[in-house]
Amino acid sequence: MSPPVWRSHCYEGRRKADDSILNGERGALATATHGYTLRMARPISAPRGTRDLLPEDGPAWSRIEEIARDLSERYAFDRIDTPLFERIELFSRGLGESSDAVEKEMFRVSGAAGSEEERADWALRPEPTAGIVRAYLEHGMHVRAGPQRLWMIGPMFRYDRPQAGRYRQFVQWDAEVIGDPGPMVDAEIIELGQRFYAEVGLGDVAAYVNSIGDATCRPAYRQALVDYFSAHTDRLTDDSRRRLSVNPLRVLDDRDLDPELASGAPRSLDHLCDACRAHFAAVQLLLDDLGVRYEIDHRLVRGLDYYTRTTFEFVDEAIGLGADKTPERLQVVDALPRNAEGAVRNEILQLIAMNQVDLIDPLIGSEAERATVARIVADRRNLRDRTAF
Repeated sequence: MSPPVWRSHCYEGRRKADDSILNGERGALATATHGYTLRMARPISAPRGTRDLLPEDGPAWSRIEEIARDLSERYAFDRIDTPLFERIELFSRGLGESSDAVEKEMFRVSGAAGSEEERADWALRPEPTAGIVRAYLEHGMHVRAGPQRLWMIGPMFRYDRPQAGRYRQFVQWDAEVIGDPGPMVDAEIIELGQRFYAEVGLGDVAAYVNSIGDATCRPAYRQALVDYFSAHTDRLTDDSRRRLSVNPLRVLDDRDLDPELASGAPRSLDHLCDACRAHFAAVQLLLDDLGVRYEIDHRLVRGLDYYTRTTFEFVDEAIGLGADKTPERLQVVDALPRNAEGAVRNEILQLIAMNQVDLIDPLIGSEAERATVARIVADRRNLRDRTAF
């Protein structure tokens, strides 16, 4: 007796087509699975820009997740998870209309036909911070004692052009500290990132750091960039000319920017206010105390509107890959601008207003206190019992 045959009868009009496939016409493919014969007109591949995690890849992937989870707990972060999709305005307001994630990389989705959700604009999350901040506000976490140290790991989605090492669905491990604007947090997060790469076996990873200032000093820097690049618009790409009028810092992000033109561009460090300059100096002192290898990269900026002060990324010098070019990329950001101008514009800026603290950390100039921070972070590297926190 021949095994039963799988057929699709979702639509009456498909039956004739099914019969043709079952009879072997048009090069039908037959595959036996659990005693059933599945025949398809053509093989279906994974969506472009995605990949399957096969059983042989499982142990290595599980090990990466285990390292991220273990480090999060050792560094006293609490886990948070948010939906894979959110209202699109959460990302457009929080990330900035001019960011690539909003302009051309959004995976837009809709609800069931005829429902209220169908009429709303939704998107798969391109990054985790906006959703975490939304949850922070929605659940009143700002009234909890002390800064909130939160982490998550999960898939993100960007409808970017697929290329080597860059996928449309990728996994991010994210660590956020909300409510503490001091330089100690920046240094600790950078050290955490470098620790992660070391434990997964990438020993040649270096941190590149910069400061892009805050709402006090960044406007002058933006204007300096506009003045400089406006005199050389004939040497800019079409994308950079558009960015110049919307978000001039992102001109420095253009990979096709003339190297000579880029090297002559104004530097953000030359335009920092006293508070931001002291903050960045403290970050560097703490990184030195923590033994973190880093370099200053004057072209390192961020296109997302919520970034302030310290920006950083990791580069594996042995293989020439940056942290933002791998599917398992580490995305760790200090997401709270220190100036509350325009705080009523959107939910994320409301959060900024409620948590604005523009202070100079006492760690600046205090070697004893910096040494204490170094000891605490060193203890977290090796601590396995979280109850000590």
